[in-house]
Amino acid sequence: MRRRAAIAGCCVALGLMPGCAGLRLRRDTPTAPSAQSLSREDLSQMATVAMDKGDYARAQADLERLVEQSPRSAELHFRLGKVMQFQGELTGAEAEFRRALGLDPGYVGALVGLGQIDARMGRPAEALTRFEKAIEVDPHQALAHVARGQTLETLGRPADALAAYFRSLELDPTSAPAIVRIAALQLEAGHPDQALVRLDQADDLEPENPEVRYRRGMTLLALKRPGPAIDDLNFAAGRAPERADVLFGLAQALEADRKPELARQALDRALRLQPDAPIARELSERLRR
Repeated sequence: MRRRAAIAGCCVALGLMPGCAGLRLRRDTPTAPSAQSLSREDLSQMATVAMDKGDYARAQADLERLVEQSPRSAELHFRLGKVMQFQGELTGAEAEFRRALGLDPGYVGALVGLGQIDARMGRPAEALTRFEKAIEVDPHQALAHVARGQTLETLGRPADALAAYFRSLELDPTSAPAIVRIAALQLEAGHPDQALVRLDQADDLEPENPEVRYRRGMTLLALKRPGPAIDDLNFAAGRAPERADVLFGLAQALEADRKPELARQALDRALRLQPDAPIARELSERLRR
């Protein structure tokens, strides 16, 4: 049976950082202890610890040494690609994923990783092909279904995307990325009460996640509850200060809560990040009156 790798990766569009347990090195056959094997074991463990701590530069250095020792290991190329992907080094990550697939064409994690890069680079059709191939190889990978759903949204197929997210939840009921995207689609469809139930569940799973808090804040705003919305959006803005969409949402919530000066401050911060946002002109006109 073809060896399949567990997926370890994240959805860059949603801001949800997964654990790295699936990135640990596997051994195909047991070997007798030696100085060289112990060195590989030590480097592998060091890379895993660095990943868990978010020290991606350290992890990359350790994995590069491992790849030098074992250049025919698809697992190591995949792990190195993930570290590069986490650091935004998409060209290097793509090359490593391709090397992994050259050694093992059915490597699910590498297929998903390449699909995520395709999506990030504005190639949704190619991304969808990657995700669907990954699901064909192993249909039980929840993250592959989430990634497929996100791409289907990009391609304007929300109903198919929703089905993909629910399939992901069947496989992993604790998948916060799937829950968040289901809630976002429910809000867009005019069902904020249903969306709020989902987002409360996601917040229980990942209470420090700014994407969850942003989505819940916007849902509370739609439900005309600006006070709690401000709390969530302030939290999200503190954790993701570079996100203009969060700051625009915060400005709207502050406006709804009759705090125009604070709303203008949030708007000014948002405009510095994204002056041409579609919502910017209308919101600016209201708050400048």
